[in-house]
Amino acid sequence: MPEAYAGARSELLELYRTAIEEYRFQVKLNADRSRDYFVANSAIVGAGVALLQAKHSHLAVVVFAVGFLVSLLAGLATHTQHGYYQHTRDNVGRLEGLLGFSDLSLIKTGASKSRVRRFASVTKVHYLILGLFCAVNSTAAILSSSERNNEPVSSASAAMTPTPPPKPRPAPPKKKTAQPTTVPLVPKPVPSISPIHRVP
Repeated sequence: MPEAYAGARSELLELYRTAIEEYRFQVKLNADRSRDYFVANSAIVGAGVALLQAKHSHLAVVVFAVGFLVSLLAGLATHTQHGYYQHTRDNVGRLEGLLGFSDLSLIKTGASKSRVRRFASVTKVHYLILGLFCAVNSTAAILSSSERNNEPVSSASAAMTPTPPPKPRPAPPKKKTAQPTTVPLVPKPVPSISPIHRVP
């Protein structure tokens, strides 16, 4: 260890302890954020598929477009948070070199002495999954848009079209009732009264 840091070992140990805590925080934060990204994207894809099954293609286009945007932003956020993790890991490595902990220092996942051959790092797998979400959302949005254009009449336009009033039903024919026959009244002859002749 250099002589400039020989009398400051206690301060270096305190810095090293703080750096280890920061490293653990970054690892847990990245894992929690990755889980939230995957859950959110899976929920968006599930909502879009449910809308397609319910014949709401106009809403499914919006949901899949939002899913594509969320996947893209999740990839950018992953790139940023991975930079914070690398900075913290490098800081821990420098402090371990100053304290003489080179044999016990943190190693990268790619440099581990595992017998299983690795095809990609965890970060690359993370990017691959988010890229698949982007592809699924964009493809589903295009297919939903084409299906919407092929619909003869959408539900919204059908709701806005006024329905004609129902035609009135014809009145049933009236039944003919037998009218009572009236007998004409014949006036009775009035007897004539002869005038009274006075006797002179």
